Amino acid sequence: MHNEIKLRMCAENRTYYAMKEIFSSKFLSHRTKERLYITYLRSIATYACETMASTKRDEEKLSSFGRKILRKIYMGQCIM
Repeated sequence: MHNEIKLRMCAENRTYYAMKEIFSSKFLSHRTKERLYITYLRSIATYACETMASTKRDEEKLSSFGRKILRKIYMGQCIM
C-alpha cells in the first residue's frame, strides 16, 4: 500500500509542475487556483481510494502533501 501512495504523490507532483505556470499566474484568483487544485491534483491522489486499505500514516502523508502543494500555490500570500 505504501508504494501506491508514493506513486500517487509522484503523479500529483508531476501534474503540479506541468501546471505550474497556471498556478503561479497573477491573473487567476486564489479561489480559481483552489478549484483547479481540487479538480485536477486532488483527484489524482484520491482516485479509487475508497477501495484501498490505508493506515493513519498514509492518510497523514496525503494530507501533508496536499498542504505542501497549496502552500506552493499561494506562495505565502495572505488570504482574505
